[in-house]
Amino acid sequence: MNETGKSGTGWLDAFGLNDRHRQFVQAYLAHPNATKAARDVGYRHPNTQGPRLMKHPKIARAVATGRGYIERRMMREADEVLRQWVALALSDATELTQLINVPCRYCYGVDHQYQWRTKREYKDELLRQACAFYPGESEAAITSRQKIMEGLSDDPRVATCNGGFGYRTRGFPNPDCPECDGYGVQIVKVADTRNLSPGARILLDGVEETIRGGRKVRTRSRDRALTQIAKHLGLFDHKKPADREREILQEMAERIMADATTVPVVRH
Repeated sequence: MNETGKSGTGWLDAFGLNDRHRQFVQAYLAHPNATKAARDVGYRHPNTQGPRLMKHPKIARAVATGRGYIERRMMREADEVLRQWVALALSDATELTQLINVPCRYCYGVDHQYQWRTKREYKDELLRQACAFYPGESEAAITSRQKIMEGLSDDPRVATCNGGFGYRTRGFPNPDCPECDGYGVQIVKVADTRNLSPGARILLDGVEETIRGGRKVRTRSRDRALTQIAKHLGLFDHKKPADREREILQEMAERIMADATTVPVVRH
């Protein structure tokens, strides 16, 4: 151990201790019990020798110095833990998932008709409809399927491409769309976890696949982070009722989140 909190015993050189005394100091700092420390380093009468060793001036100074190093290291670790709690409390959940209003299929279609993404998507739908509407291997069924795929069918059930191609979900809904009234459709966007900010990485507790093949994003509790910060700052008092503690948390949350972007739904 040294002042930087790293492992090592070089700092003991300054006290002029023999090897056994050095071992005793290290054992005591690991488990602050004089009798146990004396027993661990091999003294025959640890019950009496342990307390006596603690009165040795050089050993006493070494122990006091070692305790100081340990306390400073623990304070640094405590500060780091607090920084982690603050980062979690300030984290923005919308970095992980967003509920986004995107254009519906009719927003930007020609004359507000259904708009396809690509010609391939349209062809795939024609094939699906052809097989669904005219199954079997009869000559009539085969001919009807061919007409659908060639765009020659007069069956009113068959999809058309009159609305055009190029549907995208990156823009804004069309406020003049008669189909969705400008609200579009909502989709859930899950962030690429390779590109998360440090705060979002702390918030994320993993992703699991659901039974139905979906994905569930697990997050750590920001409420718990606020509670830990409040306790660290001494804002809680055992004499205060639980409802007052909740008020304190709410007030602190409002202050902490005042400058944070925590809008749950965004238009993208």
